[in-house]
Amino acid sequence: MSLKFSTKLYSAPIAGYTNDYLTYYFHLGGADYIYSEMFNVNEIIRFKDKLEKIFKRKDYKYIIQIFGKYGDPFDVASNLVQEYCDGIDINSGCPVKKVIKAQGGAFLLKDPFKMYKIVKSVKDSVDIPVSIKIRLGFDKIEIFEILSSLFEAKPNFITIHFRTAKMLFSGKANYDIAYEIEDKFNEQANKLNIKLIYNGDIDIPQKAYEIIKNHNPYGLMIGRGALYDPFIFHRIKYYFYSNFYDIEQYKSLNNLKKIPIFWFKDKNFQNLAILIGLYNKLKNEKFYFFENERNFKIEEEDINIKYSSIVHFRKIAHKLLKNVYDSKEIKNF
Repeated sequence: MSLKFSTKLYSAPIAGYTNDYLTYYFHLGGADYIYSEMFNVNEIIRFKDKLEKIFKRKDYKYIIQIFGKYGDPFDVASNLVQEYCDGIDINSGCPVKKVIKAQGGAFLLKDPFKMYKIVKSVKDSVDIPVSIKIRLGFDKIEIFEILSSLFEAKPNFITIHFRTAKMLFSGKANYDIAYEIEDKFNEQANKLNIKLIYNGDIDIPQKAYEIIKNHNPYGLMIGRGALYDPFIFHRIKYYFYSNFYDIEQYKSLNNLKKIPIFWFKDKNFQNLAILIGLYNKLKNEKFYFFENERNFKIEEEDINIKYSSIVHFRKIAHKLLKNVYDSKEIKNF
C-alpha cells in the first residue's frame, strides 16, 4: 500500500519530568514535537538574562509551555522565549492543587473569556505558532463553551485532554465526546486552520490506532505513556505500518533498519532507563528492533510499570543536568 501515516505525535509537558534530558529521548523515540515542562511567565521575565542558558536552541521541534494566572504578562514572556522554540503553548489544563491555588493551569477553564484574552495577547506578541492545552472543563463538561471562545482567538493548535480537571488522572478519558466536538467544530476548525490534538490514556499503539480510526485528529499527545516507554512514538508508527501499511515504506521514510543499539549501550540512556523502570526489559537487548515484529508487541501489562519507580526522577535529573547550567537554578525555577 502507498498510504502514509500522517498523524503528528507530541510528547506532553509533564511537570517535574520533561526536562532537556528526558525530552531528548522522546525525540530519539520518534516524537515529532517535544513539549517543555511548564514555565511560569513571571519567572521567565525574572530570569530573562539567563534564558539562553535555560532553554538553548534544540535540534528538534520544541514547544515551550507557559502558565500563569489571568493578568500575568503572558505576552511579554512569550516574546522573550520565542527565539528558543518552534511554538508557544499555554497551559490551561494542569489540575495540580498548587497550580489551581495560584489561579493558573486548569483554573482558567472556569472563565473561557479570560482564556480567549490570554491566547489573543500571545498571538499578537509572537511570530511563531501558538497553542493551548485544555481539558473538558473544570468540574463538569463545558468543552463546547471553551472551544467556542478559543476559536475566536484563533490559536494554531488546541490540545484536548479528555478528562475534567476534577478527575485529575483517574477514570477513563472520555473520547466519546470527541464525536460531538467534531460535529460542532470540524468545519470551523478547517476554515480557520486550527488543528486539534487529542490527549489522554494513550499508552499502547492499539489505543492510538483506535483514536485515529474513529476520530482522525491532526495529532496525538502522549504523557504518562511515554514516561513508561520513551519509544512509544516509534512503536505507534511501526504498528500502523506493520499491521496496516507497508513496513518497508516505514523503514525508508525514517531511514531506519533498526533503532541503533548504541542508544541502549549509551550510559546516560541506561541511567534514564533505570529511573523509569525499563532497564530489566532493555538489558536483554529486546523490543527496539524492526527485524522482529514480535518484539514490538508489548502487551499492556508490560507497560503498566509501578509509578513509584519514577518518583525520584526529578531529584536525580537535577544531578544529571548539572553540566547544563546551575542545578540549583533549575530546582528553584
